[in-house]
Amino acid sequence: VGADAIRLYMVNSPVVKGENLKFSDKGVEGMIREVFLPWFNAYRFLIQNITRWEMQTNKKFEYDEAIKDKILSPDANVMDKWITAANQNLIKFIRTEMEGYKLYTVVPRLLKFLEQLTNWYVRLNRSRLKGQTSPEDWRVALNTLFDVLLNTTIMLSCYTPFTSEIFYQNMKHGIPSTSKYFAESIHFLTIPEFDPKLINEDIEKQISHMQNVIILGRRVRDNKDLPVKQPLSQLTIISKDPKAILAAKNLEKYIADELNVLSMVYSDNETAYVTYVVNPNYESIGERLGKQFIKPIRPLVEKMTHEQIKEFVLNGKITLKDTEKAYQLFEGEIVIEPTFNETYATNPDLGCASNTEGCVMMNIKLTEELGKIRVAREIANHIQKARKEGGVNIEDAITIFYTVDGEELREIIKANMEAIKQVIRVPLFELKHMPTHSPIICHDTYNTANKKKETQTIQYFICKDHLAFDLDAIAKKYEKVKPTEFTKFIKKIHSQSYALSKKELEKGSLVFKTIIKKEDEKKEEEKKSKTGKKKAEKGEKKGKDESKKEAKKDAKKEPKKKDQDKGKKPKTEEAKPEKAVEEIKKEDEIEIVLVKGSEVFETTEDLLKAKKAIQENNSHLNFFDIQLI
Repeated sequence: VGADAIRLYMVNSPVVKGENLKFSDKGVEGMIREVFLPWFNAYRFLIQNITRWEMQTNKKFEYDEAIKDKILSPDANVMDKWITAANQNLIKFIRTEMEGYKLYTVVPRLLKFLEQLTNWYVRLNRSRLKGQTSPEDWRVALNTLFDVLLNTTIMLSCYTPFTSEIFYQNMKHGIPSTSKYFAESIHFLTIPEFDPKLINEDIEKQISHMQNVIILGRRVRDNKDLPVKQPLSQLTIISKDPKAILAAKNLEKYIADELNVLSMVYSDNETAYVTYVVNPNYESIGERLGKQFIKPIRPLVEKMTHEQIKEFVLNGKITLKDTEKAYQLFEGEIVIEPTFNETYATNPDLGCASNTEGCVMMNIKLTEELGKIRVAREIANHIQKARKEGGVNIEDAITIFYTVDGEELREIIKANMEAIKQVIRVPLFELKHMPTHSPIICHDTYNTANKKKETQTIQYFICKDHLAFDLDAIAKKYEKVKPTEFTKFIKKIHSQSYALSKKELEKGSLVFKTIIKKEDEKKEEEKKSKTGKKKAEKGEKKGKDESKKEAKKDAKKEPKKKDQDKGKKPKTEEAKPEKAVEEIKKEDEIEIVLVKGSEVFETTEDLLKAKKAIQENNSHLNFFDIQLI
């Protein structure tokens, strides 16, 4: 990076224009911070999620050049269309500037594109790039990011040869050998040609409107000291431009997620909310009319009435007159800055921000319900942070168990469970479901306060995935099993590890045989068993002598002999319980359903998917530790 950073710094310096340069270490550091780090972060994020895609699909990722054709379809994702259009515009600009040897204009444009790529495209499409939407949408998103990053890397290769080569050699593993982008080195490739069909000025303007709304919303939060993690009830977007309103409606989901607001409303009636501060754009006026007209026009613009400003805002043009002459001015020649009127600006429950492109107003009043949503989101973010610090990769198969100290916090988690799971994207269960020998990767604690300022705590454990028994499901399914008998049975199988055969895996369950009998039957068997033992003891005392005497007796005494032989019958009686164990009826079999975490596998397909997931995450392949939940 050192050599590449210096080279890029020099290309962006006055030296290229034949001017003097005072070398600065901070200038080189600035290149690393503003170019190399965003570039590397986008590259790393792409590789991480390609790895995740390969693990989940069990396929090798291959860059699909035809992805651009899909982006041209009307139902394609708007963010994919935008970043592709921006990338094609960048290619067009760099080719033009390089042909004119204007190297010093390239870096600022690259900086702008990398900022758009990392701070907007990747940030607003994290869920798609992580595979949290449909499989096809995931593939399209990854290919789109791969495409723009590959083009950008090729364009940067003549400025940063070493870093570009490192990135390319790894990305090449995902490029088909028949592709025009496949080469021994990135330096054997030419700068890509731009495709006019992919350049879409309308999409770029829509995203620009969306970005302006988000920037203004962030300004409101900064001014009111409200962190983004605090949800707010409503955002109002105000603009006289119908295209800006339409863009915000089309991109509402991105705005709501980024600004953490629960609802959005729109208004095109700017004059109901704001007043205007006007100033002449001297450069535009002088360019069209001549500098000699700037002086007489200036006082006319500054003295514009509210009605005149409204007329200009609505029509985009206005004619201003003095005692000698009339001047017609157009949009862009008068700079109008909207300012919220006192009714809204002084309202303590509202936060307002505006610029020349639009206005936003946020309801900043905090309610109890908003506070609960915030706590739930903080818990989810805290868990994510603990995963990262614990070295848990995004593709690792894990289950999280938690315990809560505080009824209020327990209710908050229960009410917002789906929202929490949507963030962490892994199974989340109460600690009572955690297996006794569950492999804990890391654990942490999060503290918050309730309305009475009492500390409430949630402690959570991040564990490696495994197969286990769902005790509650088994107990519910086999209610006829006596608790004591059932506990003995569970303890017996709990202490062992079982090899799951292919047949068992395909069946989706393990079958263990146990005796299920009513209590009265059990008592009767115990009584018979005791009686048999006593008779057996008597028979043994008589010994061999008694047996000899009985053998010498003639056939006339046969009935008496049968009476004496009763002492030998306990051996047969004693074997009966053992025989009963062997002759277990089909309805007395207990079928133990395998579960992952505490989710019962309803079908064979689900079970086999779990086996595959464990195999891909380097867990045991043939032997699973069967444990209680």
